Amino acid sequence: MKTSTKTVLLIILLALIIAVGFGVIRKQSQVQKEMAESEEQIYEVEEETLDTASSKKENTTEEERGRVQEEKVGEITGDLETIWLVGKEPKILTARDQYAVWKLDDASLDKEMPFPVKEGEIVKYGFLDEQGNIWTLIENENEKKYSAVQTAQADGGEMQRMELTFQDANAESFSNITVKKMYADTQYLYALIQDDINQKRNFYVFDRNGNQLYFEENIWEFVWVEDGKLLLHGKDRDSFVRELAVSDSGIENGENISLPYSGLATRIRYDAENDVLYLLLEQKIEKLSGLHGKKETSLLLDLQTNAWMISDSYNPADFWVAKDGSISVLYLVYGEEKIGKEIHRYVPYEATAGGEELVITLPCQIDIVDAAVAVYEQKYPDRHVKIEKAYQTEEEYLQYSSVYAEQMALRLMTGDYGDILLSGYGVFSMETLSTDAFLDLKDWYEKLPVAEEINANIIDAITIDGALRGIPVALNNSYCVVNEDFFEQADVNEDDMLTWSEVLEQAILWEEEGTEDKYLLGQSPFDMTGMLASNIYDLVDLDKKTIDIRQDWFLDLIQKWKAVGETSHACLDTSFDPEEEHIFEVGLDQGAVLSFTSQAGRRNHGSLAKDALSFYEDEAKAGVRFKMIKGIAGEKNRNFTDFSKQFFSVNASSEKKEMALDFLEILLSKEVQGRLGYEFMPVNREACEARLEAAKKSGVPIDDQKLQEFYDTMQENLDQVDWLYSYSYYLNDLMTELERYVQDEVSLEEAITSAEEKMWLRMNE
Repeated sequence: MKTSTKTVLLIILLALIIAVGFGVIRKQSQVQKEMAESEEQIYEVEEETLDTASSKKENTTEEERGRVQEEKVGEITGDLETIWLVGKEPKILTARDQYAVWKLDDASLDKEMPFPVKEGEIVKYGFLDEQGNIWTLIENENEKKYSAVQTAQADGGEMQRMELTFQDANAESFSNITVKKMYADTQYLYALIQDDINQKRNFYVFDRNGNQLYFEENIWEFVWVEDGKLLLHGKDRDSFVRELAVSDSGIENGENISLPYSGLATRIRYDAENDVLYLLLEQKIEKLSGLHGKKETSLLLDLQTNAWMISDSYNPADFWVAKDGSISVLYLVYGEEKIGKEIHRYVPYEATAGGEELVITLPCQIDIVDAAVAVYEQKYPDRHVKIEKAYQTEEEYLQYSSVYAEQMALRLMTGDYGDILLSGYGVFSMETLSTDAFLDLKDWYEKLPVAEEINANIIDAITIDGALRGIPVALNNSYCVVNEDFFEQADVNEDDMLTWSEVLEQAILWEEEGTEDKYLLGQSPFDMTGMLASNIYDLVDLDKKTIDIRQDWFLDLIQKWKAVGETSHACLDTSFDPEEEHIFEVGLDQGAVLSFTSQAGRRNHGSLAKDALSFYEDEAKAGVRFKMIKGIAGEKNRNFTDFSKQFFSVNASSEKKEMALDFLEILLSKEVQGRLGYEFMPVNREACEARLEAAKKSGVPIDDQKLQEFYDTMQENLDQVDWLYSYSYYLNDLMTELERYVQDEVSLEEAITSAEEKMWLRMNE
């Protein structure tokens, strides 16, 4: 292939793969049209801000990232899950047979104390105050009264026991409560109590006689600042914090300070001396500087990427930020039941001066790369990873994807990019992977121990002319949900799979019979990508260099496709409310008989267990039996097709190939593969198995047998896949012309002739 032709193809290629890789699926003809219409405006913007090959390369190739060393400090046992400040030394209080106080810095046992309970009393909560006193909230089971008791006093003085008087309207109905947090200073007692019936959290302040001084609903978290002063955290229209000052003269409530987060933090910490608020938000710890001034936010620690020693079985419960910048995280660890707690410490560090540098070229941030960097830099402390990133966000990248594609095509020709490149996202990646700009990884890969855990047909699909030019690290696990009654009716071959001819003939029969409210697909668009992909191997033979798209069965199939598209039975064109149940998206409760979906398409379920639960719940709500299949099979060879989401290549001109190969090996490891977001499927089978084990321990109410069935079906589907790379351009050429026929722009003969010309030209370039 001539260099100029390669360059043009790479330009087109990289402009197109962007959409596929980040879920924006558009047809090539549409992308080309959009590029042509907006080319002038894009280039005007590019001249000023987006020169990834020159000035931009100097300024924004690497975002300031937190680098940390992770250390498991130790394990502790018992219930309660809050880090308490005792003086200036944080400690942890747990309870089981008795109270135990643990040091945070080394997880060692400091002291143990018995419970101060009498007959008929239940311990509801325990905590440490600043002086080191242990406090207990006790419920009188018979009278439903609550008392706060000093179990142990640090200075050996007289202990207190006070009955708490609740004055709000719900006080007498505390039959189902969970104490979320309590604290006491020298004058007041503070309590955050959840009503488990309505799931509301109510905040109380009591004096040392047990009298209620203050009550407020819908407070999510609080943090003690000093005697009589604390910060409340909740959500009105926005997430907020607010100062509360309690004194003999009354209660002073400050104004809500809006936080730049729409959600609520699991835990908050406040450094009053420096006016810095820290928030635990799911798997991230954010830092908000200048709470009472000009607020500046930054990511302090990303547990998905920096915490490589943990898995999905770890739930961050609390954290502590020390003066030296180190961060201690208390994790709840789940097994068949909650099995304990672990403390991990994250210490910021700078890359070793003079250490070797590995450069990775990316269009924007990619989470699995961040996870791999954390593992890589800890495994090789004398190495440093530099991320050369063209855009700060995925949204910005998508806006200028065509510009990035053109520039990267030119850089590929000269080797002017990092040691490792995110070389493709899926469908349109053959031309990228076939270039000798990338190192042949075949011999290296075959010697990897982890290769046994990677699905072999994925590797075969990107082995081009005997060379392996890229390593896939994430899969797009798509599948089809079918009304099982329809499946049995349409499967005329009784081979437990559907072909497109069977499906289309069923829709034609509905039209002939005048059947109403029956739809082939649960969602639009009704396009032929899947149908052509499953049959492409019978139309194009790259080894023999033959193209035969005039076979009678194929022409008949295209005519049936057009006929069904002209009926009302093609698809249920639904517009769904994101708050509605998933069945309204797939439409199987509204007369649709099958729907294509994927992990990326499932609306933020976020775990295998939740996805499986959704599947079975939707089945029950829809009132039909569901069947999950890989897709609609090819007419002759019964092929199922899919595409890898992300894969990486090594720059053949790199002087740090061994370092790059070490990084790729880490990308394929179970630890890093387990960090993939749920919208991706790991290529590492061990990581997939770990995902199943985590799902079983997640607490989602689904029977393990059903969960196993759902998972096994997903794995079987992946094993059936034919991974399409080398056929992608032929597929696109064919689809572009046949769509013109379907849209009545040309005759079938004209569409076939034009497609043949394009495909022959491509094959003989």
